[in-house]
Amino acid sequence: MTRLTRSMLFVPASRPAMIPKAAASAADAVCIDLEDAVAPDEKAASRANVVRALQEIDFGRRVRMVRINGLDGPFAYRDLIEIVEAAGDRLDLIMIPKVGSPRDVDAPHRHRHPRHLEPHHVRGVMGDA
Repeated sequence: MTRLTRSMLFVPASRPAMIPKAAASAADAVCIDLEDAVAPDEKAASRANVVRALQEIDFGRRVRMVRINGLDGPFAYRDLIEIVEAAGDRLDLIMIPKVGSPRDVDAPHRHRHPRHLEPHHVRGVMGDA
């Protein structure tokens, strides 16, 4: 089934009370943001907020996205592993910020582990420049 994505609502992962509101909005896609919207000392707790939201909130027909931290920093690997392992089957798309090459978009697959990023989990990876 193809879903038309005309509008995308970004919500900070560090503000868990905002996520259900975004999921109930008229947006076609909801992106839970772990990158710029989250202070470094809140990254780990925010990952847990993402997992909990994906597991517990009904997003309806909205595309469920997570923008991870940049691949050039210390947080992206844990973002991928913790979120995809715990809730990857409820995630439609991973957004990778600051993509500089096609290799960056392929990064989640290079970090593949038997329980991570299985084909039945995340349906897509997208980069933003």
